[in-house]
Amino acid sequence: MASIDAGQTKLARSLKVLLEAWDITQEHWNDSVKVEFEKNHLEELTKRVRSTLTAMDRLQEALRRAEQECGDRDR
Repeated sequence: MASIDAGQTKLARSLKVLLEAWDITQEHWNDSVKVEFEKNHLEELTKRVRSTLTAMDRLQEALRRAEQECGDRDR
C-alpha cells in the first residue's frame, strides 16, 4: 500500500502546484483564450485528478481489508 500512498501524495501535490501556478497566471492572462483553456483543459484535468484520488482512496481501503482478511485466515 505504500506505493499507493506515495503515488496519491505525489498526484495531490502536483495538482496543488498546478492550481497555485494557475492562480498566478490568471493575474496576468485574462482573455478569451484563457477562458477557453481553463474550460476545455484545466477544469477537466482537475476533475479527473480529483476523481482519481478518490478512486485511489477506495482502492487503498479495499487492499487494506483484503490484507486483514487474508491475515485472519493464516491464524
